[in-house]
Amino acid sequence: AASPRGRPAFLSVLSASALEQSPGEDAPTGRRDLLGLVGGSVLLSTLPRTSPAAAAAGKGTVLVVGGTGITGLAVERQLLEDGYIVRALTRRESFRNVYGKKNTASWDQITPRVRWDIGDLTAPETLAGKLKGIDKIVFTAGSQALDLKDPTLNRKIYADAIGTLASIARSEATSLSSFVLLSSTGVSGADASRDDPNDMLVCKAEGERLLRASGLPYSICRFSYYTGDEFDEDVPGDKGGIDITQGDPPERGSISLPNLALVVSKCLSDQRYNYKTFEAADLPEGSTKRKGRWEEDMKRLRD
Repeated sequence: AASPRGRPAFLSVLSASALEQSPGEDAPTGRRDLLGLVGGSVLLSTLPRTSPAAAAAGKGTVLVVGGTGITGLAVERQLLEDGYIVRALTRRESFRNVYGKKNTASWDQITPRVRWDIGDLTAPETLAGKLKGIDKIVFTAGSQALDLKDPTLNRKIYADAIGTLASIARSEATSLSSFVLLSSTGVSGADASRDDPNDMLVCKAEGERLLRASGLPYSICRFSYYTGDEFDEDVPGDKGGIDITQGDPPERGSISLPNLALVVSKCLSDQRYNYKTFEAADLPEGSTKRKGRWEEDMKRLRD
């Protein structure tokens, strides 16, 4: 559903000392930064503590799967802004300089506030224990960042990994209240009998089926493709100009990453959005819908 773009550097800092911060009433969220060595590479693990405001709101802890991807970063930014405790799953043990030098200031504002857990979606044994203490899950992972020479990656990422996470969640995340899956438009027309069993849409359709069959509370948000990058401040069409539909209509337009992140956060905010499958796009140019109408449309979603 998305194509790779320029990516920011993870860290510009090569050394740090343990930092303890206890938030006062008006202080930012407290955190403890630990700079450790993992397999010979540097890993920054940040253990966030809840600010008084977040604790009062009872937002809970969200695991973003695919946390260092472009979509994952946009979602993390929105969730932090909305007061969630954010953990992120990534297969990388060393993040520094993974993405180049773009938007390092914005990147460094976000990543120290996230707790990073190492786990590989193609290696189920690495995922055990990663869902303990998790209240909500957002699945943003894609196969594009991996070795495209492996023809089975679409199935491993978009289908098998979702089944594995759902199985682990049933035993580890006993208080799970929401599992948001980002999927693609066109999935409902994917035919499992296609010549290529690893076709992306076929695999995403299987992932949707596995999540629905898991018994977990889920929301499935389909989109065509995204525009912008994870740190966009200027959103074409204005932030909040979102079109929500159901039925997987053809020729859906794009959605900006900040708008997509808004929809994800809305899904997490209320259990009324559980057991819903829908599509999200930016409002098309010339649309007569008012900008905030999408939240009303969300409330009218059918199971």
